[in-house]
Amino acid sequence: MEKSQFIEYVDKYFSGITLSVSKKLNEKNESELEYRFLKMFKQKYYQGVDWNTLIQNNTNIAADIVSMNSKLPLKKRDGIKVATGKIPKLGMEFQLNESQLKELRVLSAMASTSSTSEERTMLEKQLIREIFKDVERALKGIYERHELLALRGLSEGVVAVDENENEGTSIRVDYGYLADHKFGVDNLWADSNNAKPIDDIDRVLEKARIDGNTPRIMMLDRPTLRKLGATKQMKEQYVFFKDVNLANTASVPNITIEKIKEYFLENNKLSIEVIDRIVKVEKNGKQQNITPWKEGMVVFLSDMNVGDLVWTDVAEMTDRHKSADYVVVDNHILLTKYLTRRPLLEHTDSQSMSLPVISKVDEIYQLDTKTVQA
Repeated sequence: MEKSQFIEYVDKYFSGITLSVSKKLNEKNESELEYRFLKMFKQKYYQGVDWNTLIQNNTNIAADIVSMNSKLPLKKRDGIKVATGKIPKLGMEFQLNESQLKELRVLSAMASTSSTSEERTMLEKQLIREIFKDVERALKGIYERHELLALRGLSEGVVAVDENENEGTSIRVDYGYLADHKFGVDNLWADSNNAKPIDDIDRVLEKARIDGNTPRIMMLDRPTLRKLGATKQMKEQYVFFKDVNLANTASVPNITIEKIKEYFLENNKLSIEVIDRIVKVEKNGKQQNITPWKEGMVVFLSDMNVGDLVWTDVAEMTDRHKSADYVVVDNHILLTKYLTRRPLLEHTDSQSMSLPVISKVDEIYQLDTKTVQA
């Protein structure tokens, strides 16, 4: 391992460019991908490789009315479970090969011998862009994996990553979703004439009310939301909601996403979060698109914060090679640039030991629109 062939640029720009990329990823930008895990999981540091979190089923009961000077009645405490697991290591690497490095050296020579400052500036910008192109990809790769794990875990209550979509170790984490918080439907939402989505949702909200919870967010994928808007009951309810007197609602078009949002916000104080997300993964050089949210699953939350992004230090964080250059991002992501020989390769690596962990399972409810309630 040696210093980068472009060490003068690495010394000058590596840290600044990396932090600039991090800032862009952390800010919501309509033209870029949105990372929901950033606002749903707060960071939590562990010294070792094991994480644990308390999972409690909270039930609020009224206090008793007691006589003066009498003993207070003892009540049953809610059960507490401790979920535990290993913090997995995430990582990826990009390389510039010998021919690509030769092209960059030619570009560097052209910049240094340029006859005008304008041309030199233009060529240097192009060179810097090529040297650090992989920094954004390496950093975004960690974010993409977090987003995949967060959305899959939230919609299914379980995170399972197998060898078909991962070049490394498979993992499975069960967050312990409560059995009586899982609902099916009276009729499948795909059956637009017979489905009763309003009734299905009301049943979930009533159970939450009995539990002492107040869902304020309803998360579902776009195809499921479209099915909801196509149902006869949704059309009838929306027409009634708008005080439109129609003898026959058969001619009413499918209710649009914005109108569905309006209806549930007004009637149930529910904000709708539409999940329309694809994560691209690569295994053995072959890329595939993964849809992390389980289609047909509707999830109800009291607020957007559902747990922790647990993390610990990767080994190289404290045992750094003297010839490599490092930048730490978001506390837990270690970016590295270095050179190796035979063959000559310029490397850009990213590493993190981290995992989104859902802990507020007592406030989460699932409605599976593809399963009829038993």
